[in-house]
Amino acid sequence: MRSKKLLVPVDFSKVSKNTVAFALDLAKLWNAKILFVHGFRVAFATYERPSMSPTVEPISTSGPSEEELSREKLSNFLGTFPHLDAVAHSDIVGLGPAVNIIEQTADNENVDLVVMGTTGASEVEGFFIGTNSEKVSRKSPCPVLVIPVDFKKHTIKTVCLALDDPNNNDVPLKILIDLLSAFNAKLRIVHISTNDETAFSKEKVLQRYQEPLSRIEHSFHVFYNENPQEGLKEFLDKYPIDLMALMYRQHSFLERLFQPGTRKKMVFKTEIPLLVLK
Repeated sequence: MRSKKLLVPVDFSKVSKNTVAFALDLAKLWNAKILFVHGFRVAFATYERPSMSPTVEPISTSGPSEEELSREKLSNFLGTFPHLDAVAHSDIVGLGPAVNIIEQTADNENVDLVVMGTTGASEVEGFFIGTNSEKVSRKSPCPVLVIPVDFKKHTIKTVCLALDDPNNNDVPLKILIDLLSAFNAKLRIVHISTNDETAFSKEKVLQRYQEPLSRIEHSFHVFYNENPQEGLKEFLDKYPIDLMALMYRQHSFLERLFQPGTRKKMVFKTEIPLLVLK
């Protein structure tokens, strides 16, 4: 069986530092390799020419290139982690938007999990711009683990898997099961149901996941609430957890624009790690 690969984006921020520390601990538990990724952009200058439209050209410099500076900065940043040598790792520096580089690298390198931080976003920022972590959780070809900016606890004891349609979910649970096993954590499966929803069988749901959950301590919960977000909050108030797992669902453009789903809202507001399964 091949070793797992973790992709960890680095932007040298506080949340990036916390995320790298968490990823190093996870990599040790899994004996995994980490791909540290940083994206950079080339500076351009605009020149006005008589009777002509402005011309945009790269800024010329006799010093180190943007790529060389980015590689040096990444090396210095990673050098602040004393236990880095205990984990197999490599560095990738690419030209372009960070989201595109993360998505492409995850695909090319057959990555098992993207681990990245988030600083959150307001309602307006989320609507018009979105955060990189939200975009990656949507576009990544593999599961994404989002680490909030102030999260520093690296022990996970209880995980919640929220099912929005417990009778129709084909998303693989392998990475979730591996996380549960690594931390020896227990799993709470929850479904927020509306009163007019078609009844479903708890036994049928558990049978669907019988094989992957056979070695994991788990329980199943149903909460009734017309508002899924409120129902989920009610569940979490009653059963505190250390990590939330959601199954990614593809939404149409209009649905994403006017009715942001639970995943998007939670990426913006999460105070605990959020695992988006795909």
